[in-house]
Amino acid sequence: MRGCAAAWVPPAPTARAWKPLMSDVSFGWALVGAGIMGQRMARQLGNEPALRLRSVWDPSPAAMSAWPAEMQAASLEAALEAPGVRWVYVASPPTAHLAAAQAARLRGLPVFCEKPLATSMPDIEAMSVLASHAPGSMAVNFPFAYSPVWPRLAQARDHLGQGEAMAVSIRLRMKAWPRPWQQGAHGWLSEPGLGGGYAREVLSHFLFLALRLGGTLGFTHWTSRHDPRGMETQISAQGSCGRSPLTVDTALAGEADDDNQLRLDWPGHAGSHAALVDWGDFVDGSGRCTPQHPEMAVAPALLAWLKGLPPHPTRGALATFEEAAQVARWIETLRAVR
Repeated sequence: MRGCAAAWVPPAPTARAWKPLMSDVSFGWALVGAGIMGQRMARQLGNEPALRLRSVWDPSPAAMSAWPAEMQAASLEAALEAPGVRWVYVASPPTAHLAAAQAARLRGLPVFCEKPLATSMPDIEAMSVLASHAPGSMAVNFPFAYSPVWPRLAQARDHLGQGEAMAVSIRLRMKAWPRPWQQGAHGWLSEPGLGGGYAREVLSHFLFLALRLGGTLGFTHWTSRHDPRGMETQISAQGSCGRSPLTVDTALAGEADDDNQLRLDWPGHAGSHAALVDWGDFVDGSGRCTPQHPEMAVAPALLAWLKGLPPHPTRGALATFEEAAQVARWIETLRAVR
């Protein structure tokens, strides 16, 4: 599958409107992309009876061979049209996201898509157009959206600074890219032309969180460095999320495979801070705690979205395509070779 070079509009006679699946008790799903992320999602949803995997499709025979024969579809279309499929999880490399989302929406299926939404400006805009035809029918998997750490950060934003100005900073360090656990997807993760790079795969999570915290996201100054292939090795940027200044400091450096944090500081209150570190830990002046890993909350978040229900009171809603598009536009801008 390949993404389109221009914005795509679903044909009116065949595109189907989105209606939450309120009356359904079973939400069978199709998996498009049978690699690391697809396998991880299948494990996360495996204990939820209402979310049963019905079909799998991947263009790689090797990837398909890991799945039960009765789930293996002969094509993307066959996977989407398999009995019992009510929604689709797109976990293919990002350059293939647009084609899969188009095919799913033409069949009236809700789409839950991996980030990054897309890796070119035309594909990002095409995804936005596609989502606009059926608001609510498409969501993106930024786990921070439903992470148990999110309400703690939001509470700190609203109360810890007692009305004082807040500053937001993102710091990422990785010894190498891809990280050791991603070696199964090394082929495309290490090639910027195929959608790879740590900005798309890691920095995007933290820009999304900054967007959720501030409501808006923008940058005024940025610099980047790249290896001979055009893969980013360092990105620094200054901007804002909402009314708060935002600083981004990222690099392939250090000895840790994955060392990252998003931090909130209140300069007017010495020592007042809150941070998300190591993907799931919350840190403030009272210490460090791990409420629960974000992966544990994906099933309830998915069910709320599919049923058209409000998110859990102590969780956030799944990321929208428009939020993901804002993040993707800035990622492509910040990482571009200039």
